[in-house]
Amino acid sequence: MPGKSHPSVYAAEAAELRSRAEAQLRAARRNQRSLGSAPRSDADTRREVQELQVHQVELEMQNAELHEARTEMERLLDRYTDLYDFAPVGYFSLDEEGQILEANLTGAALLGLERSALIEQRLQRFVSPPSRPAFQSFLERVFARPGKQACEAALVKEGGTFWADLQGVSALSPNDAGKWCRVAVSDITALKRADEAQRRLEALV
Repeated sequence: MPGKSHPSVYAAEAAELRSRAEAQLRAARRNQRSLGSAPRSDADTRREVQELQVHQVELEMQNAELHEARTEMERLLDRYTDLYDFAPVGYFSLDEEGQILEANLTGAALLGLERSALIEQRLQRFVSPPSRPAFQSFLERVFARPGKQACEAALVKEGGTFWADLQGVSALSPNDAGKWCRVAVSDITALKRADEAQRRLEALV
């Protein structure tokens, strides 16, 4: 998550804006001298100083607005990051080969690994062999069709296997170099066990 901007950054921006404004004013004066303009009167000088002061205030106001907008953007980013990382389901960003590009903390916990250890791993590695054909078909559908695609698969993590519901949708923006998708993963082991118990009960009856 990006760190907070230091106040010195904004001070530097304000100083740069003022420097650019003063440079423009000096350039204007040089142009006037090169064109042989008549000497400026005291009134002209005062007017020029006043215009420069007004311009400086405008720049300071603009810088304050930019500062406020950046602070609001950082606040929204912090909120989004919290919602993403601590969502009740795992979120993964995958490329067409199933390689993990991003993962939230819940997703890393589901697979029993640190988030950094998941990046650039293929999600297929965590799919049990019997479920891999279904997962591969799911991944192909996500990139081939519009809208949400779903499948159920057994995922493997250290200490055991759990059943997962996967919901995926293709995602692409103008700045993306390649195709990728978002996949939400939920642990449905308890639901599968309840269904199995229900089937056994019905068979006994």
